[in-house]
Amino acid sequence: LLACEKNVCEINKDFQVAYYSVILKVYISIAPEKCVSVFERLSSAVNTAVEIESYRIAYRIVINDIDFEEVYDYSLNKNDFRLLVNYLAVTNNPASIVTNIEKHKDVLEKSSDAFIIYVHSLFEIGNVDIAKSILQDYATLYDKYYEYWDTYLLVAKSNEIKTAFIDRSSKFSFEFLNPYSQYSLIDRLICFKEYSLANKYIERASMSNLDDLS
Repeated sequence: LLACEKNVCEINKDFQVAYYSVILKVYISIAPEKCVSVFERLSSAVNTAVEIESYRIAYRIVINDIDFEEVYDYSLNKNDFRLLVNYLAVTNNPASIVTNIEKHKDVLEKSSDAFIIYVHSLFEIGNVDIAKSILQDYATLYDKYYEYWDTYLLVAKSNEIKTAFIDRSSKFSFEFLNPYSQYSLIDRLICFKEYSLANKYIERASMSNLDDLS
């Protein structure tokens, strides 16, 4: 890709943005230190493109050069909270995650992934009752997702929740925030000795694409 850079610079802005976006995405994942030289080579027009701006934020998250408030403000402005979720995952500090999200609880409605991370963080710092309460408060919004129930089973560990989970599973009504969560669902059912139901999900998985399993 870099061998083509000189030719790319002679093409229109949109193509340049797409080209550098690919490079930055790769570097952020495997060699973030190389991003600096890429940013320095960008023309002013390309540098201010929305896509490049998001990769700049992503790069700063990886090198721990940005705080929650700045990522939150950026996400709110763009109405896209994927970078905030990335920030929470990279931070991987349950106490800090809880503190930051509790300053901006609107995030819990705007991002299902942030919601799951927040509840897990509450559980990890020992705030089990609060975690249960939050799960109940947001049930209308999120209980259609398997990941919600997976989290509830972690937090509650009650026969009532287990029974409700198995009942919901038997109706094949779950949606998945992550298509690969189907394997977690199958594992849950096997652990609960619901072998027949687990086998049905295995059959569905073998006949469907991952993205079609909701």
